Amino acid sequence: MDFNYYDNTKIKEIISRRFLSADNETIKLFPKVLENHHPAWKTIHNEKLFAIFFLSNEESQIIRKIQTKYNIPFPGLYSMNSESPALFHFKNSHFTMIQDLTVKDFRAFSIGQDSSIVIKNFTVDINTENKERIFYTISLAYILSFGEEITTENIYEHLDSLIAYSIKNWRQTAGIS
Repeated sequence: MDFNYYDNTKIKEIISRRFLSADNETIKLFPKVLENHHPAWKTIHNEKLFAIFFLSNEESQIIRKIQTKYNIPFPGLYSMNSESPALFHFKNSHFTMIQDLTVKDFRAFSIGQDSSIVIKNFTVDINTENKERIFYTISLAYILSFGEEITTENIYEHLDSLIAYSIKNWRQTAGIS
């Protein structure tokens, strides 16, 4: 797989199968950003990472402004350098879910190889070196890092499994089997 390419059709199929075709009881548990039958998402993909961010219209506008100004969509969210200081460090960490959290003035994640992370209702609040405040929220994101286990050849299977895991987790939290 070309690192600068992703198969939008496969992503749509996974989203349709996991989110849009879910039963009504399960749909009620989804984050609000998925209420739309055509949820919008933003992908980030390179030789180390594949991520899908589901953002509300307001969140998307904020991220566009941040990306235009700083040339990076999610400053303070993650570093792919596993030695970087961060609140959470991931390496060979599978099916990690972090939700309802605000990280202030610190990088949220240091992501090493072979990790799969779900973030839900996650806010970053940081100040730049120029003392400018950056504040944004991510309704829902699925982040996968490449390594020996998660590869470009099987990334869509891992994405599908990670989404299935998040849905199962939401159902269990709600007491639905």
